[in-house]
Amino acid sequence: MRFLILIAMLFASPLHAAPSGTDYGSTTSKDARLTAALGMIESGQAPAAITMLEEIVARNSDNADAWNLLGYAHRKEGDFAASRVHYTRALTLNPRHEGALSYMGILELEEGNIDAARALHARLQAVCFLGCEPLDDLREAFVARGTPVS
Repeated sequence: MRFLILIAMLFASPLHAAPSGTDYGSTTSKDARLTAALGMIESGQAPAAITMLEEIVARNSDNADAWNLLGYAHRKEGDFAASRVHYTRALTLNPRHEGALSYMGILELEEGNIDAARALHARLQAVCFLGCEPLDDLREAFVARGTPVS
């Protein structure tokens, strides 16, 4: 009976809660500005998103979701150095941030740092042990590159 209760509790609560979702943000941070910034990045307006995200982190330097999206916007603009700084900040604030782990892994792949990308994949796999969209996206990046994950 205890086993059944444990199983029910596991499926009733989000095991990989915290950062997830299509915006790779936190479930605790439903900031419409982050959603708008993501839309801008994905529609090719990364510079405008960067301006918005810089305003957000200036007001709240502990917003891991904003730092993550700031890294994403810079990566889309080809500024890998700035991207790395922002992903690192997001991961300092939240070492289990699914989006930052995934995006940083993709950055590592884009820069040819396969071992670093694999290490980030392993970290993300531990966070998303039941699976999550950021993990799927990172795996797809490995496949697109023709590089085995392990």
